[in-house]
Amino acid sequence: MKNLNRLAIILLFITAATWGLSYSAQAKAMDTMSPLMFVFLRYLLGSLMLVPAILFFRKRPDKKLLSGGVICGICLAGGEILQQFGLLYTSAGKAGFLTALYVIMIPVIGVFIHKKSTWPIWCASLLSILGTYLLCSDDSFGSIGNLGDALMLICALFFAFQFIAIAKFAPGADALQLSAVQFATVAVVSGIAALIAGETCTVTNIAQTVWPLLFCGMIAIGIACTI
Repeated sequence: MKNLNRLAIILLFITAATWGLSYSAQAKAMDTMSPLMFVFLRYLLGSLMLVPAILFFRKRPDKKLLSGGVICGICLAGGEILQQFGLLYTSAGKAGFLTALYVIMIPVIGVFIHKKSTWPIWCASLLSILGTYLLCSDDSFGSIGNLGDALMLICALFFAFQFIAIAKFAPGADALQLSAVQFATVAVVSGIAALIAGETCTVTNIAQTVWPLLFCGMIAIGIACTI
């Protein structure tokens, strides 16, 4: 049991580190690809990565899993799209800090939906925000209040609702299938949004953005988010 707990802590640390690195990769991708197309391709890669594992286990999904995955995916899509647009106007450091505010938003929202958190959770949430600030703070923190910062705050709210939705639908569900449905939903939503917005993507765009796409799609989404 202790070994399992230790492994879980290590995996969570790897996940957090991967997500942190992904902010810089996402910001870099905005130099060569439009926001919605990047989210679409990133989550398409992430969902396709899980297909072999799902086919291997051959577990039949139920309706609750599908509906839960779609709900989680819609919340995630809102957060990811706003975050990607926000990175056009703010730094990766501020983006990381403001997005991390979802940690404190979750227990606050819980008060309104009759799911009160314990004092240790409140204290841990506040400490995590302080730690994130110390890790992410840079010279750009002196000017918080632009459009990018506002988009990041709304994005954090979407992520908070996504985690609340996961807490509701994940127990008893197959983690791989739930993740795949969730990621596929983000790909569909962002793909439709890209078509409506008239965003296009060429082979040149993909070639210039290949490393951020591979890291953010296969590692940060396909592996880290599923962990």
